[in-house]
Amino acid sequence: RAERFDETVVRFYVSELTLALECLHDACIVYRDLKPENVVLDAAGHVKLTDFGLCVENVRDHTSCAGVYGTAEYFAPEMLRGAGHGRAVDWYTLGVFAFHLRFGRTPCFRRTKMARDQLFKRIRSGQFQFPEESSSECRSFIVALMALRPEDRLGSSEADGRDVRAHEFFGG
Repeated sequence: RAERFDETVVRFYVSELTLALECLHDACIVYRDLKPENVVLDAAGHVKLTDFGLCVENVRDHTSCAGVYGTAEYFAPEMLRGAGHGRAVDWYTLGVFAFHLRFGRTPCFRRTKMARDQLFKRIRSGQFQFPEESSSECRSFIVALMALRPEDRLGSSEADGRDVRAHEFFGG
C-alpha cells in the first residue's frame, strides 16, 4: 500500500531478491519478469517470487535468449534492440525494481500519458533522473544495475549475484 519506501526497506527487499535471482542464475535460469506484481511477502515479511512462466532454463551467457518478454516499463535495453539476452536482464530489472520501490515509479515512466515508443526510446537511451531524495550509494547501485550494455552491468560477470551483494549499497 505504500507508494514508496525508505532506503532501509528497499535494501532489505532488494537484498532478498538478489539472493533469489542469484539462486536462479546458479541453476542457469533467467527469470525475465521481475516486477511488483510478481513479488509477494510471506507471513514473516520475506520476499517470494511468483510467476515463473517467462523463465528460460540452461542459460549460461548474455545472448542465448531471444524475444521481448515481461512488462514494458521493465524491459532491458538489449531486449528492445533485438539482441540476444541472458542473465543480465534480471539485474537490469532489479535496478528498475529498486528505483520503483524507492521513488514510487519506474525510471523511464512518467505519470502523464506516454506513448510506448517514447518509453522504449527512454529505455534504449538509458537516460533517467533521480529524485533528489536518494543517497549516493542508492544512486550508484541503481545506475550500475541499469547499465545500457549487459557486459557493463553490475552482476554480469561470472561472479553474478556476488558482485551485486558486494556493492556499497549493502554496506553495513
